[in-house]
Amino acid sequence: MNLNVLAEQDLSCTLEDIDNGFAREFTLYDTKNASYELCGIINDISLVFDTEGNAISGRAITISYRLSKLVDSSGNYIRPATGWQAAWLDMSGNEVKAFVRDFNPDRRLGIGLLVLDLEFGKSGD
Repeated sequence: MNLNVLAEQDLSCTLEDIDNGFAREFTLYDTKNASYELCGIINDISLVFDTEGNAISGRAITISYRLSKLVDSSGNYIRPATGWQAAWLDMSGNEVKAFVRDFNPDRRLGIGLLVLDLEFGKSGD
């Protein structure tokens, strides 16, 4: 079997295993309020680095998910756009909502990376 095909199939374990892995369920909303229920790895880091490499207080939120789980009726990948919103429950059971700032697909491995922002889009950005 081709290693690329095998790697994409393995994503069900690495990105979508809620019971034995780090996967979490989340909902993605487009700008027309259509929603997509997905699973992925959610990173919500509260420490970032400035341009000189110093650790500073900040927040970096990303979600990695399996591209093949977000397709249209023709089987084409749906590309999340700036301003879409993601919602999930944190470890305490509180709902977190964040806006998509950027989308970086890795089509070779079949992974989509959403870069999120808590404030983006609130004031019409």
